[in-house]
Amino acid sequence: MTNGKQGLKKSNQPLSGDRGAVYEIRVTGALDSSWDQWFEGMNLLHVENGEVGQVYTLIVGPLADQPALHGLLAKIRDLNLTLISVQKVGAAKKSTGMDKSGKEELARLTRAYGGEWGINHTRRLLRLIAIIGEGLEYDHEVIWTAAHLHDWGAYSPWLQAGMDHALRSAEVAHTYLTERGCPEAWIQAVVTCIETHHQGGPDRPVEALLLSDADALDFLGVVGVLRDFARKPRALREAYDTVQKRKTSLPGKLCLERSRPIAALRVQEMENLLKSFDEESFGCF
Repeated sequence: MTNGKQGLKKSNQPLSGDRGAVYEIRVTGALDSSWDQWFEGMNLLHVENGEVGQVYTLIVGPLADQPALHGLLAKIRDLNLTLISVQKVGAAKKSTGMDKSGKEELARLTRAYGGEWGINHTRRLLRLIAIIGEGLEYDHEVIWTAAHLHDWGAYSPWLQAGMDHALRSAEVAHTYLTERGCPEAWIQAVVTCIETHHQGGPDRPVEALLLSDADALDFLGVVGVLRDFARKPRALREAYDTVQKRKTSLPGKLCLERSRPIAALRVQEMENLLKSFDEESFGCF
């Protein structure tokens, strides 16, 4: 199994203190979208960490300087939120690609084209990325955008028979982001995440590793089993065989150290669930 460290070279570079920085601020509880107005320019990621039974929200984004950080912390205090931790996770990026209205449009279209299935898959990926990416330096805007666009090539407006949906999604994403005036270098970062999200190997940008690991983890555990059985409600044997293959193959494709213990727990959940299914169905499915 690959240890994944080779692909994290850029996250080990010294952080510059004169461009501002990206921070992850953790507070207790699950803050829904109604809180966005208080934290403009930041992303709110609701995380349920099953490993420790903790529910919290990550407030993630760039802050220009120390006074901006102190102002945000004062706002958290004034809103009577309980602060857990503050972590500087990287240097601020100069190009963010999409503004707030562009992100709102992208989220709306992902729901429109992918339905509840698609948008909730995206939300789960972002929550997994917040967990496995903790402490890493990465571009949160690239990840957020790639997570929303990574399956568009599998949706009916763009689906092409015989073409891998990851490659088709990358094509669609490039066109979509170009039409909205995003910088080409930033678009390429998003496209790389999308076109490799079903490929293993550590020699990719950390954003691509995060997306592919999160996508693999979402096929594991109880949620992974239910996803495959929901796709094939009248072909249970076929769904069962697919789940068994994923259970065996996906853990070996993970690149990040924080992904592996989550995968191990989810594989055990799958084994327990499939064992019960075998017993209760008498193998007749």
